[in-house]
Amino acid sequence: MGTASLYGRFVNGTLAGNFSPYVNGDGGTLQKAIWALEDEISLEDAGGMDNPYLADVKTMFGSITLAKMDYVGNGVRVLNIYDGQIPRQDMLYFTANVPEVSSGLIVAMCLGGMVLLRRK
Repeated sequence: MGTASLYGRFVNGTLAGNFSPYVNGDGGTLQKAIWALEDEISLEDAGGMDNPYLADVKTMFGSITLAKMDYVGNGVRVLNIYDGQIPRQDMLYFTANVPEVSSGLIVAMCLGGMVLLRRK
């Protein structure tokens, strides 16, 4: 849940930090926090509670253990990448709630057809 919280706020631009690709900012610190929450590196290797993102999710969820729980909500998804049987770095992606276009297009075409038939 902590990973989803951090990544969701990062994608939405509401996560505090400097994530410019042109300066030495907070991207590495955030990445280490996510790796630690996903048990890909130790908490110590991520900077422990000196890592502001780990401290943030600990405050939000009450403990790092709770922040590590599986996320079952909408928006953030994980791609588990493997090379054969060897696990590789997982990738996160964000799914926005985008309206489905095809239904709206079908309704518009039906209404347009009805207007044309009525005019005849």
